[in-house]
Amino acid sequence: MLSGILVTGLWPFNFCPRNRVHWLKAGDGLHFQPYGQAYSATLWTLNQPSESGDLSFTIELWLQPDETHHPQGVSIFSIHHPSDDHDLSIVQSGADLVLQGYFRDRNRTQQFAQMRFYGACRTSLPSFVTLTSSEEGTVLYKDAKPQPERYFLFPERYVGRIVLGHAPGSAEPWTGYILGLALYGRALRVEEIAQHYKDWLQHKPHLLQGAQALYVFDERTGNIVHNRSGSAPNLSIPATFMPLHPTILGVPHPFRLHRIDTVVNILGFIPIGFFLCAYLEDARYYSSRDAFAWTIILGALTSLGIELLQVFLPSRDSSLLDVINNVAGTTAGAFLQIRVHDHWREIVWRSIPGIQTARSNGKAHWKEMRRNRQ
Repeated sequence: MLSGILVTGLWPFNFCPRNRVHWLKAGDGLHFQPYGQAYSATLWTLNQPSESGDLSFTIELWLQPDETHHPQGVSIFSIHHPSDDHDLSIVQSGADLVLQGYFRDRNRTQQFAQMRFYGACRTSLPSFVTLTSSEEGTVLYKDAKPQPERYFLFPERYVGRIVLGHAPGSAEPWTGYILGLALYGRALRVEEIAQHYKDWLQHKPHLLQGAQALYVFDERTGNIVHNRSGSAPNLSIPATFMPLHPTILGVPHPFRLHRIDTVVNILGFIPIGFFLCAYLEDARYYSSRDAFAWTIILGALTSLGIELLQVFLPSRDSSLLDVINNVAGTTAGAFLQIRVHDHWREIVWRSIPGIQTARSNGKAHWKEMRRNRQ
């Protein structure tokens, strides 16, 4: 049972998976598959405040998702800082694009916001997405056409690594093609967005003016994506995939609990608690109280070990809630063994020929050993 729990908790044992990012053989771009990411080695500032305090920015992203509907939100682009949670991310959720991060509202109160742009990924064809955020609000343009959703949320300052593909602290991957990326420290005008759209389609990104970062993905080989404009760092494509910001015993959002996972984690450890407690009491002749206590301790250590190992598994989440649920299951199993199994256990032992003599001798042997130790 313990072996089964370990296999279940650590499957598929991909502690160092290959980073699955590939250059396109025909054309410019990168193909991101599960456990694939490219990122900058150093931190970078997307938007520096002007003299008036303006923190406007623009993100141009030419992408083609493999799936037109992701059941869970998966990150395509992030500005990730390892020491805080003020990341700025573009996420595909279902057939929608979501811009999420900390923004200011009209009262200048900072808040975490998720701005959803419906149907932006409804087609599997390449899409040219432009996101502008300024003191006039946040707007998405798809193929140079403004989307109906306008959010009156205003940008903060975003500093961190540029990350493409698999999010730093997530187990869910995005798959698709990124064909171009440009970042600006200002909000582009409508006519500029239309002209840039034409330049990208005509494969003339060198005509873009004022970009702080410009990645055209025309290298087609190697492990470096070069920045062609501005101060932004190059992006690297590592050989193996390792989460940039693994979560250690993370605490889930109280309103986003997965009830099925909770039930499975509790039920999965009930047999462990039941049979481990029975083993300690019947084979090692612990008292019921000691067997109960040691069962809970061993169950907790087993669960904690699995969750700590899951930190190094990109496909799994290390969760404190899982440890709590596993301990609850172990406790329930041990309690069931002591309170319910006690009544008919003796009937089972009596049905096995010669077992009573063996049990009596075993109890006497263990009592003698404990007496000698004392």
